[in-house]
Order: sequence, then C-alpha cells, then structure tokens
Amino acid sequence: MPEGAEDASATSGDAGTVAEAAQTAPAQMTEEDFIREAQAKARARKKARQKKMQYTFLFKAGSFLFMLTVVMITKQVQKFAASWKSSSNATITEQTGKVGGEL
Repeated sequence: MPEGAEDASATSGDAGTVAEAAQTAPAQMTEEDFIREAQAKARARKKARQKKMQYTFLFKAGSFLFMLTVVMITKQVQKFAASWKSSSNATITEQTGKVGGEL
C-alpha cells in the first residue's frame, strides 16, 4: 500500500462523521481535501466571528448615541423648566410684591 493511502485512511477515520457528512461524493478524502475543508471551515468561523463583532459594535454605538440623545434632551428640558419656573415665580412676585418665604 502506498504511504499516502495509509495517512488518508487514518485521517478520514479520525475525522469521523464530520468529514463524511460534509462530502458526499468520494468515500475517502485525500490529505489535501481534508486540509482544504478545514481551512474553509476556519475561514467561515472567522467570517462569522467578524460579523458578530461588527453587529455588536453597531449595537453598542447605537445604544450610546441613543442614551446621549436622551441625556441631552433631558438637560434641555430641565433648563427650559428652570427658566419657565423662574419666570413664573417672577410674575407672581411682581403681582404680589412678596419675595419667596415672606408672608
């Protein structure tokens, strides 16, 4: 038996059902086929990992921008409410002639 045939049969036996399920055409895989398939799986895992990181980054960036918008709107509302309250108090003070706390 040639030397390469022994390695290929041992490799396909070690891979088990994963190699057999992935390829339906030949029953035995050569060493190069096995390496190509492993590299393809590694590329697919890397691509999926990068895509997941991209979506995670987009989600975090979107969450940050949303919270920043909420904080800025809240500050503007508080600023407006404070000026509105002080102007309404000034009107009451002008009408009654009393300063806050006086009877």
